[in-house]
Amino acid sequence: MAELGRLLIYEASRDWLPTISGEIQSPLGPATVEFIDPREPVAVVPNLRVGLALAEHAASILPATKTYHLGICSVTPRFSAWRRIFLEKRAWRSSIQKQGA
Repeated sequence: MAELGRLLIYEASRDWLPTISGEIQSPLGPATVEFIDPREPVAVVPNLRVGLALAEHAASILPATKTYHLGICSVTPRFSAWRRIFLEKRAWRSSIQKQGA
């Protein structure tokens, strides 16, 4: 599963993340390569069921990422299985700060 996740992350990020050019020393001599720009912040937020296994090797493709975990301890009965729950970034950060305090 981890190898599948690594391949999926590579394919998903190949076209939309900014890259920088660099040179590395390979066994056959110097080679010009493209790296994902580490100055661009990227967050990995796996779904807690299968996403943890898929995101296991995310750091090999995206070394400068931060991994966050999203968990829901309970959902009120008014939310059916077909509704979507959206989190506001501002409220999410404040709830993390309250828990850490």
